[in-house]
Amino acid sequence: MIQRKTQNLAFWRNEYQVDASDHEFLYELLVDSQEPQRVEDLTLALIRRRCRLEENRIRTELERGLIYDPAERYKIGDEIVFPALDFAKGRVQSIRPGENPEHGAFQVIGVRFAEEPRERYFAAALKTPHVLNRRGRPLQLDTDNLLSPEDLYAEVGPEVVRKVEEHLRRHPNVFAAAGPLWLTTDHMVEVTVGHLHIAEAAIETEARPLSTTTLLGILELAPDASEAVRTFSLETALYADERFVQVGRGEESLWYLRRLLPPEALSIPPVLAYRPEPYPREALDVALLQAEWELADEWTEGGLAETVPTQVPSTMVLLTYPHLAAGTLPLPPAARSIFPRGRGVCSAVTLIDGRWGTRFPAWVMHEGRYAVSYTH
Repeated sequence: MIQRKTQNLAFWRNEYQVDASDHEFLYELLVDSQEPQRVEDLTLALIRRRCRLEENRIRTELERGLIYDPAERYKIGDEIVFPALDFAKGRVQSIRPGENPEHGAFQVIGVRFAEEPRERYFAAALKTPHVLNRRGRPLQLDTDNLLSPEDLYAEVGPEVVRKVEEHLRRHPNVFAAAGPLWLTTDHMVEVTVGHLHIAEAAIETEARPLSTTTLLGILELAPDASEAVRTFSLETALYADERFVQVGRGEESLWYLRRLLPPEALSIPPVLAYRPEPYPREALDVALLQAEWELADEWTEGGLAETVPTQVPSTMVLLTYPHLAAGTLPLPPAARSIFPRGRGVCSAVTLIDGRWGTRFPAWVMHEGRYAVSYTH
C-alpha cells in the first residue's frame, strides 16, 4: 500500500510548515472569498488542498515512470519512481553485481536523483522476498481507508492552526487580522487617524461601549465597499490602536476606551495573583473538602466545585478577603458560565441591584476570573 505523507499525523504535527505554495493558496482563497475568514476555515481548506495535491501527484508519478521493485531488472538510463521515497524519480546510472551470500545472485543499481549530487544504491533482480516486492501486481491506490481532511483536522487541527496563524502574522503586508478573522490588505478600505479620533469622541460622549455597526454609521467609511470589508477594516484599525479595547461578549463586538476602564479590568491586582501550589488531594479530610465546597474559590481545580453544572440560572458567590481588598467580585465556575467570554481581555456586563433595581456597568476579567465595577 502507498503511504501518503498527508495521512501521517506526525507529519502535520512535526514536519509540516507553510510553504510558498501554501502562502499563495491562502492569499488567493481570501481574494476569491471577498469576505474575512476564520483561521480555522483557512486551515481546513489548506489541509484539503494538500491531500488533493498529494493524490494527484501520486497518480501522475505512477504514470510517468517504472515503479521500483527489488525483484525487477533495470538497465542504464531507466527512470524509476520510488514510492517509499515520497515518489522521488531517479535515473539508473550504473549496474554492478551484488555482494551478499544470503540473497544469492542479484544486482546493485546506482540511481541519480535530480536534487542529490551523488548516486544512491538499490537492490535489483533480487530473488529473496522483500517488503517492496509486488510479484507482478500493479501498484494500487487504496482510497477506502484514508482519513478525510475533516478527520485529519479533528486530530491535528490546533497544531496546524497555530502554524498557519503564525505564518499569517509574519506577513502583515499581505494579511491583516481583526480578532479571529483574516483578510488580505488589498481588500481593506482606508481608516484614517481622523476616523479613529471621531470614534474615540463618540464613545466618550455616549459614556458606554459602542458596537462596530454603530461606529460605522458615524464614520461612513467607503460606502461602495461591502459591509463585511468595512467592518473588518475598522476593527483592524481599532485593534491596532491602544486607545480602544474590545469588550464584547461572545461573538459581539463592542468597543470602549482603555483610559475609561478601571485598572482591574485590564490587569490582575497583585492581591488576586494566583500562584498554584501542588498538594496531595487525598490528604484533605471531610471537613476540608466541605470547606472547599462552601468556599467555591474561583481557582479550585479538580474538587467538588467543578461538579457544578456549567449552565445555571442563578448562583451564589462568597466574597473572600482578597476580593474585598481589591474591590472585585469572584467568579467561580458556575458564575463564569453566566458570562460568555469575548475576544478581548474583559467583557462589558450590566449588574443589577436585586433590592433597589439600580443598574451599573461592570467588567468581567476572564483571565483573573472576577468582575469589577466603577462603584467598588
